[in-house]
Amino acid sequence: MKRYKTYIDEAGNTGDNLLDLKQPLFVMGAVSIPMEKHTQAELVREAHFLAVKEKEETEIKATKWYKAPKKREAIKLMLDELEKFGAEYHVVVVEKRFMISGWAVNTFFDYYNVGSDDMSFVNDAEKRKLVADHYEQNCPDEDLTVIGKALREPTRETYLSAIDALRRNAPEQSCKEILECVEHNVDRLLEVETEPNEMFAENVFHSPNLTGFATLGNLVAKMCLDEQGETALIFDDCNLCNEAFPKLFDIFKNVEEDIQIPGLPPIYTWKNRILSVQKGLSHAQPLLQAADVLATSTDKVLQKCMEDNMNFNDYECGILMLLAILYGEGNLWMVTSQKLKQHFGKATRIVSQLD
Repeated sequence: MKRYKTYIDEAGNTGDNLLDLKQPLFVMGAVSIPMEKHTQAELVREAHFLAVKEKEETEIKATKWYKAPKKREAIKLMLDELEKFGAEYHVVVVEKRFMISGWAVNTFFDYYNVGSDDMSFVNDAEKRKLVADHYEQNCPDEDLTVIGKALREPTRETYLSAIDALRRNAPEQSCKEILECVEHNVDRLLEVETEPNEMFAENVFHSPNLTGFATLGNLVAKMCLDEQGETALIFDDCNLCNEAFPKLFDIFKNVEEDIQIPGLPPIYTWKNRILSVQKGLSHAQPLLQAADVLATSTDKVLQKCMEDNMNFNDYECGILMLLAILYGEGNLWMVTSQKLKQHFGKATRIVSQLD
């Protein structure tokens, strides 16, 4: 059986502020190190840190190192060498505006919740994505903030306000008609949405960090399934995550078997695969710094893609190619608008041609 230690860090965590214009993405990166290579991996990180560190620095801080050419080269070499040692990389990207829009479409346009006669959204995932994309691209920030409040604080008042915001920005008349029906059935919808769930409890996925962690854990659990392995998860100490992540671990370790729901990604049990979840400090767990590099670099590169800025330096080109490989392998999961995915595809095509 293959054993790993998996280090997790994030970039773009703004808590309940889902529309911070400076941090439009929430990114989680996982670096899984085979236990038999763990000592060598720590030496690799230390060697590249010592080679370029400034006198006062005690660890790699990806946000700062990303800005300095020599330090960028050092952390890119570190990621390359860790991969040669058998490290596995997994990344989850949540575009916060799209998360709000996607949640709104899945919630307020659900036939089974609102009692509408319009069945067009029920089994048509592509239509839901198109409408979610419409709201992400066309909703003013003030309206999207209203909708986001309903996501985080589900009450009759916030739901009615969200319905009004969705109606103001609806792409077509049929959407307005569905929302009229939702408004008449809002109490029933609220009851369904806030009813405790035996598996998922207190709406645990209604935030980017929890959505990201659940999805990232799912990717790591699949790795363990494929490798017939097991791992411990170590995440960087963070007030927003210290309680939430162990709670999610308790949920998924009790899922008895893998679950496949038609039209949705598989859910992989963490039982006998992810053995524990614990917080750590990056100076005491130095390989958390590698997860910081992976998450932060992904965040920076994809923000340039969002702006359709295709002027990438050598380091960013390397990160883009790594992300393209992870995406092809199913190890990069993007909860994002179609626009960002298209810009990411454009960027990877441009960079691949440079090689």
